[in-house]
Amino acid sequence: MPDTIAIEWAQFDAECSQCHFMERPTLQYAKQHQTKRCSSRGATIDLHTPEAKERQSEAAKAAFKRAFDEANR
Repeated sequence: MPDTIAIEWAQFDAECSQCHFMERPTLQYAKQHQTKRCSSRGATIDLHTPEAKERQSEAAKAAFKRAFDEANR
C-alpha cells in the first residue's frame, strides 16, 4: 500500500507572476488554501489556476509512483 502521507507532502512548483520566483508548496497546502504568498516579493500566487492544477497533478502522479515502488520493494 503506497504511503498516502508521502503523496500529500509532495511539492510542486508555483511561480510568482510578478518576479517569477518559484515557491514549492505541498499538495496538502494547495488542498487547504487557494493562494500562497511569494516569499520574494509578497505577491499572491493563485494555486488553483489551470497551470498550477497541472503541476499539482504531475507532482501527485510522481509521488504516487515513488510511494508505490517503495511499498513493493
